[in-house]
Amino acid sequence: MTIKVIMYTTPTCFHCAAAREFFAAHEVAFSEIDLTKDQASHERILKECGRIIVPIFEIDNHFVVGYDLPALKHLLGIS
Repeated sequence: MTIKVIMYTTPTCFHCAAAREFFAAHEVAFSEIDLTKDQASHERILKECGRIIVPIFEIDNHFVVGYDLPALKHLLGIS
């Protein structure tokens, strides 16, 4: 089963770099959307999450706001 992972970022996001390293270490494929360059995604995330605190992760239609490592591991099935 393939898990769809999208990471919503901004150019100055420190935790986004940590998330990229985490995904690389665990061989998690993901796509990345820069919210400063994609207004439609920005509006959608604001509507879905009620706030913009990057990174925001969308994992199989579940949202994780902020670099919440336990939540990411849980949704990705990583122990």
